[in-house]
Amino acid sequence: MPDSSAVIGVGAIGSLLAASLIEAGQRPLLCVRTAFERLRVTGPNGLRIYDGFELATSPVSLGPVELVVVATKCHQTASAADWLRALVGPDTVVLIVQNGVEHGRLVAPFVPVGATPVPGIIDVPAQRVRPGEVVAKRTGTLRLPVGPGAARAQAGLRPTEILSGVERRADFDAVMWRKLAVNVISGAIPALTDRPAGVFREPAIEALARAVVKEALQVAEAEGTALPEETEDEIIAAFLESDPEALGSMLQDRRAGRVLETDARNGAVVRLGRRHGLPTPYNEAVAALAGALNQGVAS
Repeated sequence: MPDSSAVIGVGAIGSLLAASLIEAGQRPLLCVRTAFERLRVTGPNGLRIYDGFELATSPVSLGPVELVVVATKCHQTASAADWLRALVGPDTVVLIVQNGVEHGRLVAPFVPVGATPVPGIIDVPAQRVRPGEVVAKRTGTLRLPVGPGAARAQAGLRPTEILSGVERRADFDAVMWRKLAVNVISGAIPALTDRPAGVFREPAIEALARAVVKEALQVAEAEGTALPEETEDEIIAAFLESDPEALGSMLQDRRAGRVLETDARNGAVVRLGRRHGLPTPYNEAVAALAGALNQGVAS
């Protein structure tokens, strides 16, 4: 188990991972803008309060730790550069729990040679109510690839009321691409229409969603990860059967005037599609529209 740890990006997911580190017997350093006294996590079984952590509002005078969890949104990674430079040394494992399939691309410029980046995918719908307070609707699992870096990261985490497990998966690329195939529609379509999940039940929107997902699956295959033939139907069916009043995180971000995290989702499909000469017009249109909404919005 790592002897020292830190969490950069103590939002909804970062808070859940901080709780997991505390459950493992660590006293993680939480890197925050606004200080709070206790970490309050509410899930299906009620409220759990954690106070076994340290807080820092500045990276000044901090040194490297053994495990750094990066849980910022992708477009906020550059703003965490000073934290990364202070906390990551050549022997540090950097667990990057972000959306998309390009986990290392944004973090790599800010970590030294020798540090071990480990991508992570988590499937917990959670919302930060205020600094230090998170609400999650259900439990979920953190999935990691195989390898020594992932093993070290896993050793520092423990199941909690919300984080039901941490597992290493030999098929991690498939896990990552399947989630991206969900995320290319779960965020942008409700955000662009300013409508909750019931919007997917409209035939024209369902057809658009299928086209966006299909492109993502085609790019996944070009990247070497062919998902099962039924994946598209399963993803669309899940949205058609979901709570029509559900508000995704990106729709909440739009209504709060925050940046939409579309570049790591639809933008990634466009970038990687171009690398293989694959046209992705539906994802390109979605990314362009969301990009227009982002103009002038503070992160």
